[in-house]
Amino acid sequence: MIKKSFLKVLSSYSIILVTKYINYSSKTIDTDGLACQSQDQRIWNGARSTKGVKGKGRYYFEITQTDPNGIARVGWSVPIAIIDLGTDNQGFVYGGTGKKSFAKQFDGYDETFGVNDTIGSFIDLDRMKIRFFKNASFKYHLFI
Repeated sequence: MIKKSFLKVLSSYSIILVTKYINYSSKTIDTDGLACQSQDQRIWNGARSTKGVKGKGRYYFEITQTDPNGIARVGWSVPIAIIDLGTDNQGFVYGGTGKKSFAKQFDGYDETFGVNDTIGSFIDLDRMKIRFFKNASFKYHLFI
């Protein structure tokens, strides 16, 4: 289960919900839209936020993995990206297996993450950089 989604836009905070428009029968989204979970460990399930970012600026969100039985991918994509984040050339991801991914290229990146870890995802659209944080610790520039 992924929980605690929010977006930091410069210095103000807004609650961003998990979209219910991408529908998989094996995915559950709680009633407040702040948590989602795959109900089938044999298939990949994805989710997107209800808000996007574009233009200029710096944006940030966090997820906390609360289920010990799952693996998550966290990152950024454009609206036309497939929901299986990191498997096309429209999204960038840091996965729970410790790999970064873009266009089905899964490369070793850093340490794994799992239950009770909080992953922060930062994008700087002015400098075209993406950074990830694990439990508030900076994990290098992942994509430039």
